[in-house]
Amino acid sequence: MEKYAGYNDSPIFAELYDYVPGYKNRADRDFYLRYSQDCNGDILELGCGTGRILIPVAQTGCRIVGIDLS
Repeated sequence: MEKYAGYNDSPIFAELYDYVPGYKNRADRDFYLRYSQDCNGDILELGCGTGRILIPVAQTGCRIVGIDLS
């Protein structure tokens, strides 16, 4: 049996991550979208993961950069 240490060993996990009900149904996305609209400058998202927050914020026209270990 193979062991996976993280996303880098099996990139398919990252593609499925946002479909897990515990993450998909989180209510924080709207909070961050509203909060980003009040920002008067660039935004840095540390630990952006799959871009679940980063991409919708960028689509509103905000300048955002994200970094993540995986």
